[in-house]
Amino acid sequence: MQQEPQEIVLNRRSFLHGSAALAALGALPQEAAAPAKKKRTLVVVFLRGGCDGLNLVVPHGDPDYASLRRGLAVPGPGGSAASAVDIDGYFGLHPAAGALAPLFQRGVVAAAHAVGHPANTRSHFEEQDRWELAQPDTESEGTNLGAPGWLGRYLALAEGVPRGPIRALALGRGVPRSLRGPLPALAISSLSELTVPGDSKALDSTMNALRRAYAKNRQDAEAAKTSGGLRQKGARSLLERDGAATLGAMRRLAEVAQRPFEVHGDYPSGQLGAHFLEAARLIDADLGLEVIQIDHNGFDTHQNQAGLWGGLVTPLAQGLAAFEKDITARGRLDEVLVLTISEFGRTARPNGTQGTDHGSGGCVLALGGAVRGKEGEVKGVVGDWPTLAKAELLQNRDLRTVTDIRNVYAEALTGFMGVEDLAPVLPGWTETRVGLIG
Repeated sequence: MQQEPQEIVLNRRSFLHGSAALAALGALPQEAAAPAKKKRTLVVVFLRGGCDGLNLVVPHGDPDYASLRRGLAVPGPGGSAASAVDIDGYFGLHPAAGALAPLFQRGVVAAAHAVGHPANTRSHFEEQDRWELAQPDTESEGTNLGAPGWLGRYLALAEGVPRGPIRALALGRGVPRSLRGPLPALAISSLSELTVPGDSKALDSTMNALRRAYAKNRQDAEAAKTSGGLRQKGARSLLERDGAATLGAMRRLAEVAQRPFEVHGDYPSGQLGAHFLEAARLIDADLGLEVIQIDHNGFDTHQNQAGLWGGLVTPLAQGLAAFEKDITARGRLDEVLVLTISEFGRTARPNGTQGTDHGSGGCVLALGGAVRGKEGEVKGVVGDWPTLAKAELLQNRDLRTVTDIRNVYAEALTGFMGVEDLAPVLPGWTETRVGLIG
């Protein structure tokens, strides 16, 4: 029977432990000969609901764009404040995403259009699972509830020694499917919830209270067992290790929350801006984080998309721009890669309520020093563009998918995270270069 995936959710109101916490947090000893890992952090921003890529990175140069998107089409560059902000003469940014324009110009941000997978069902739940599992085949073992996500499989590779006490963290309400796997993951809703009022003595007092609570839970668990002494001894040892690792991780996060942090970027108000700022703080704290995932909802724009779009995209663009400014000021731009993903794009044709429905090919943004080419060239929008010509549309309404999301993941893993063998993370997949990185 397959074991349920482990997760640890830390905040001031909840405290859970998993059965392999030391391994996930980097506290278990590794082989002495294993090389230390480079400082690399992959930040995945999941825009849940189905982000309309055609309204984020606008193909204003496509001859069929304006007529196909009546009521939603963004005018070409140069007309007014409502016009697209040009990227390369063919693609531009929605004006609400204009904060990203300088980053495109400097080559530290690039986009890939028409990204998805061939088995898209247009279901939020199925597609979010498939993007996080990176196994689109509905008949595959990967659709099982206990199957690890693609980032969970990456963490299980255990290549080299951990860089620090915490390898992976989710900023959100829980551990996302992508991070679940044989090793537990951490999730916090915000760093501010871990702030302990007062000085270091107050933190020590809080940690001691948690230790006492954990010890009581451990005793109760052991008392309920009916097996022999050896099994009890093994359970006690495992629980003690779990508690030490979890408490240690919580202490480190609480210390980061209380530590002064000079903010260099102009982060937008709201939860997404706060998460970008928290990601910058966590990376700068040198906790050894290899993966951070940020979840952000609200992109299911079936109605009044034009009225809602600014409130969705402006915090995204401003948050990314502030994050880039912050990590650049700290000399860490080459150590970080951000990917924004969403479970599908939206219909190329608007619906009858001035919105868009669940579609196909979406848009991925990549940010970081690794996005610049070897000669520092500006990439803009990479990959094949299927065009919006009627004959090229999927089911006469969707941008056709031409770039499989697994190729984006593969490029991030091999080109940035240093993975040499993709088979354990993306089983059965052969990488085709996208061009977002390197």
